[in-house]
Amino acid sequence: MAEILRGDIFWANLNPSIGHEQAGFRPVLI
Repeated sequence: MAEILRGDIFWANLNPSIGHEQAGFRPVLI
């Protein structure tokens, strides 16, 4: 697995969503 560094962007599966959060695969900034 690649090293995770601050400033990196990864795709994360945000299901299940809670409240008004957007679900599905979303870019996540570390």
